[in-house]
Parts: sequence; structure tokens; C-alpha cells
Amino acid sequence: MNLGKKNKGRDEILKKYEYLDALSLNGYLWEFLRRNKDYQKAYREYQDNKAYWLEPVYEPPRKKNEAAENWYIRTHGRTFPRNKLLFNPFGLEYPLDPSRQANDLPGEYATIDNCFRLTNTSVFHYFVNDPEVRKPWNQEWLLSHKYGIEVLIDVTSPLDKIKEKVEKIVRIERKTSKTEELRKHMKEKIYKNLDIIQKRRRFKDWKNYLIAYDLKHRENFKMKDIVDFLHPDELNKNPELKANKIVLRDIKEAKNLINGQYKEYFF
Repeated sequence: MNLGKKNKGRDEILKKYEYLDALSLNGYLWEFLRRNKDYQKAYREYQDNKAYWLEPVYEPPRKKNEAAENWYIRTHGRTFPRNKLLFNPFGLEYPLDPSRQANDLPGEYATIDNCFRLTNTSVFHYFVNDPEVRKPWNQEWLLSHKYGIEVLIDVTSPLDKIKEKVEKIVRIERKTSKTEELRKHMKEKIYKNLDIIQKRRRFKDWKNYLIAYDLKHRENFKMKDIVDFLHPDELNKNPELKANKIVLRDIKEAKNLINGQYKEYFF
């Protein structure tokens, strides 16, 4: 292949990745997740058995032969489609087609920020004063939320009053609970969020990770060709060259992020 054709082919491939430059943090997280083999398998399972995965799950469970209306009157519980059990472990609220790029999602998911579960905790937890419901449901929730509290809200109250009351409750809890342990936890949380902000600046690196990974695992490029593609001005005969090491690192980092490390960037 002459140099002109080679450069044209390179430019055409790189053009396919230009959309990455405009992505948000969550857009990049989706780009890593959609390359995850387990996620692709889960999405195929969802597509093949959609009727089953769209069935409602009742929490707490309905009694045998109990009508949905009676269940709600008894528990004031919540329902959600079964597919959440399939996709929540990946950090998603909704099933997304892994063949779609972050800039090519269907209308209702036009912003990827609506799709990721950015936290595994609830701000409020609704409960009713039925001992049969509270015992199995709320204790399980409290055990999984070390610093969680239950708040019962009268939704007919003015919003400013609700905010005022909740803030007051939180201040009291912070003072009266295990103060030192709680302060340490809050401090760690602040530093973690600062660390995430720093990591956001790595988008340029992430773009290279994705390109290197795709050339290796989708385009079946040999390592020498990937180095030549991403670093055309470097000599590639010596495997100890810096460019070669950079590409090996990029592919390794991409695999780590694809296989679950992307979750470390959730707020």
C-alpha cells in the first residue's frame, strides 16, 4: 500500500472516533460498558426473552393470589420491571443496545446521564407503619446503608418545609451518631469525588484506549500495525520502543475499564 492510501485509510478510521471528543463522563462510561462481553450477553438475553424481563417485580412481594391494588394498599411498596435485576449490576437503569454509540442512542435516552445509576444508595426510603412490612423490608435496607436513615414524607406539605425538616434531621443525625466514624466517612467521600473530577481530565487517554482496543479486538490489527497506526512517526521495529509500550498500556487499561473498572467513576 502506498503512503497516500495508507494515510487515507488511517484518517477514515480515526474519523469514526471523532464523536468521542464531545462525550461527557457518562458517555465514555457507556463506550466502555457496551464493549463488555457480559453486558452484551445480558442484552441478548433481554432481547430474546423481553416479555419475561418486562414483567413487574413487587417489593415487598405480593401474597399468593393477592390483587395488585390490594398489595399496594397493604404495603405502599414499589414495583419495577424485572429487567432492572438484569441491568442494575452494570450500573444502568434501562437496557441499552450495545451496538449504539453514546451519540446515537434512541430519543428517550438522548442523554446518557438519564441511564446510569450514579449511586447505589437512596436519598429517601418510603415505608409504612405495618410491622409485617417493616420488619423484612426496612431492616434489610438499613443493614445495607450504614449511614442511612428512614424518612417518612407527607408529600402534601410545602416543598420548602420538607427541605427544611430533612436538613434539620440530617444535622441532628450527624451530631448524635458515631461522630468520628461519620466524619471520616464524609471526608473519604469528598476526596473520592475530587479524585473523580481529576480522572475526568483523562478523556484524551480514554479515546486512545478505545481506539487501541478496537484495532486489536475488532479490526484484528497486529501489534506492530497498531503502533504504526497510532504513532506513525515512530520506528516500530524495536519492541522496546516507547510507542509500543504505550499501545500495550492503552489496551490493558481499556480492558480494565471495559471489564468493570468503569464503575469506579460513578458518583
